[in-house]
Amino acid sequence: MPQTLPRNSLDNRAISPVVGEMLMLTVVLILVALFAASSSSFIPSDREPSVNILVGDVDPSNHDVTLWHKGGDVVSLSNMKVIIGNGNERNTFTEDNFVINGDDELKNFKPGDYMTVHAGYDIRGEDITVVVGSTVVMYGRIRE
Repeated sequence: MPQTLPRNSLDNRAISPVVGEMLMLTVVLILVALFAASSSSFIPSDREPSVNILVGDVDPSNHDVTLWHKGGDVVSLSNMKVIIGNGNERNTFTEDNFVINGDDELKNFKPGDYMTVHAGYDIRGEDITVVVGSTVVMYGRIRE
């Protein structure tokens, strides 16, 4: 006559592998979620632009200053501003005041280009700051 096991023994043997697999799956899912959340902090952020700019002379007749792009990243004029002034008086110039290579239609300042900033007043001897996005890429003084 075959030997029969008590009812509780049969149930425990049948459920044990299923419970173990479910627990392992839960642990794996939690570890994957933790890894995904922590790995996002290792992704590098956007890098700041790098531009080498040379300040030219001021045209005394119309008070324009010329900036030469000597190397680095291409800069969109919409992302660029030039601040000119001394002490508390500073004027900010944006893309409406810029002309690249004598062409009003160009919107990107590339290596080898020159950009004329139309100031409209005598800026000789004043400080000049070129800002791209939120980064100051050039600071200097305009020659007198």
